[in-house]
Formats: sequence, structure tokens, C-alpha cells
Amino acid sequence: MKKIISFIALFTMLLSCTNNESKDIDELNDAINFRTINDKLSSRAANASNDNYQVLAVETGGTSWFIDEAVNGTTNDMISGNSYYWFVPAVDINFWAYAPAQNSALTADNTYPNSTVTLTIPASANLDFTIAGEVTKSSGVVPLQFKHALSKLSFTATLAQDLTSAGYSITTQPTASLFVDVSTGSISPTDTSPAWTTTSSTSATYSDSTSYMIMPQSAIGDSIVLKGIEISKSDNVIFNGDLMGYVIKSGDIPAKSGSTSSANNFVMNTHYLFTFDITSSATDIEGDPVFGNVISFSTTLVDWDSLDVSVVQP
Repeated sequence: MKKIISFIALFTMLLSCTNNESKDIDELNDAINFRTINDKLSSRAANASNDNYQVLAVETGGTSWFIDEAVNGTTNDMISGNSYYWFVPAVDINFWAYAPAQNSALTADNTYPNSTVTLTIPASANLDFTIAGEVTKSSGVVPLQFKHALSKLSFTATLAQDLTSAGYSITTQPTASLFVDVSTGSISPTDTSPAWTTTSSTSATYSDSTSYMIMPQSAIGDSIVLKGIEISKSDNVIFNGDLMGYVIKSGDIPAKSGSTSSANNFVMNTHYLFTFDITSSATDIEGDPVFGNVISFSTTLVDWDSLDVSVVQP
């Protein structure tokens, strides 16, 4: 009877040990660990916010996810506390990841063999969503290199040279309002070349910032309003307000090197720096001249006053 019980216990123990748990408990150096960097190489984080990231992994030839876990963006440890171990004998494992792992702005469907993330840009447009492409490893630390999957837009303003020479200056840099046609999209992080699928019925306006991270999309027809700009001369404020909105037209957005199709589009992993050159003909949000009516002069010449002087010559 004892032999039967012992056999059942041994059989149950074997069933409960997955391949990744087949190593002896003392060999913890064979646990799967991660190292993250972003595409700027200056940060050891999945994105600018140091968010937690989701890891998906499958053994080569496997039929289900070996790992589908959120990982702490600071410690690179599984948030669940689970540990995963390399197979013995060695088996290649394919890894993908995206960040953030959880956020109210996104929903994820990681049904094997695909992963689909649907993202709606938040009102602040400050969410940095990144993807780490496929890495295949059978041992060691898994290096996950994340790339920005959104487009980033930043705004500033300068004065035309003739205004600067005349003593005018911008004393406060503006914020901007940005109107876009698309604010929601879906992407598959496990695709060889992930690309957004978007709809044209999710327009949005983002306000009161100098920089936004938005859904990649056509730039034509999107509009920008510079707000709260102050222009002074000789310590006198001559304008403080919002400028007339600018609608982006064909030809404004150049193509990325080697990608002619990117012209006129906001594309993934690209930072667009808008510099608005304010000229003397600039108008405010109401269409009135920023610099008011030009001060002009007219001249007339008044005849000399005449005064007769009579003296006696000595």
C-alpha cells in the first residue's frame, strides 16, 4: 500500500513540474531575467515613464504562451512573483514585450498566437507606448529593446528677423492646442513589423502643453493653435494671447530619410519639432493683427514766421 501511495505522490509531483521548473532549486542562476533599454540607448527603462511592461514568450515550435506576465519596470521582476527557468536541454524561446503593461487608456488581448493592443490617446496625450520586437534566446539575460510606437509633436515660436532687429522679443513661450483626426488605434506587438490600424471617427483636441504623443496618422488637415504667447518691446507688452490656428497642408511634413511614403504623415517613433515664425503680418485667434496697425508718419512744412527788425546803423 505504501508503494502505491509513494508512486501516486511521485507521479503527481512530476505532473506539477513544468519544463521551466525542471532545474534543481539551488540553480536559481538559470532563472529567466530581463534587461530593458529604449531606442535612445540612454535609458534603462521600457519607456520615458519607467512603466511596467508586458512580456510574451513562446518556445520555438510551441503552441501556447510560455510567459504572459507583467514585469516591474524598475526591478525587471515578475509582478506576480512567478519565476521562469530556461529549459534543459536548451530550447530557443521567442520574446516580445510592450509598455505600459496596464493602463486605463489601453486594452490588450493576448490570445495566443497573437497580441492586440487597442489604445486611446488620453486627454493629456502624454502616454509613451513602446514595443520591444522579437528576441530569441535559450539562456542568459533577455535584452528587450523598446521603440516608441507613437508620434511626438513639440511646439515653439520665434520672431521674424526684422521684428527681432526692431527690438521685439517673445517673453513667454506658448503652449499649443492640437486637433487631430485620429486618437484611437490597434496594434499587434508580436507582428514582424507592427503597424497601427485606425479609424477616422475618433478625432480629438489636446490642450495646454508644449508637447504631445499622438496616434500616427495623416497630418494633412490637423490644426495647431499657439496659446498664451507674449510679445514685448522695451519692457512693454504689446501682445498677450492666442494666435490664429494653423492648418497643416500638403508639403508641410517632410519625409523621413529613405521613406517617401512618410511625407505628410505623422509616423511611429518620430519626434516632430514645430517652430512657428511670427511675422509682422501675424494675426490673433480673432483675426486681428498681433502688432496692431502699423505706426506711420506724415510730414508738412510750415512757413517761417516773419518778424521785421529795424535798427539804426551807428
